Amino acid sequence: MPAVCAIGVGSALTMPLGSAVLGAVPESRAGVAGGIFSVSREISGLFGIAAIGVIVHEAGSFSQGYALGLLVAAALVLLGALIALLTLP
Repeated sequence: MPAVCAIGVGSALTMPLGSAVLGAVPESRAGVAGGIFSVSREISGLFGIAAIGVIVHEAGSFSQGYALGLLVAAALVLLGALIALLTLP
């Protein structure tokens, strides 16, 4: 359950990140910045799901792989949150 909670918190952090991205570009480029941000978020989600899927598949049993996959996903979300806290103004 803690891993699922960490993933939820990480998902909630995308709203302030989106605001920071749009606030950092001129108003005339806000549409382009929003589009690039959305595409990068979707692509990173795609790669994240694929990577966690490999972990689940290679772990032996589904329950062990699922638990390990959630822990890895939670660790990545926490790492992303730490990077965002240290680098965003």
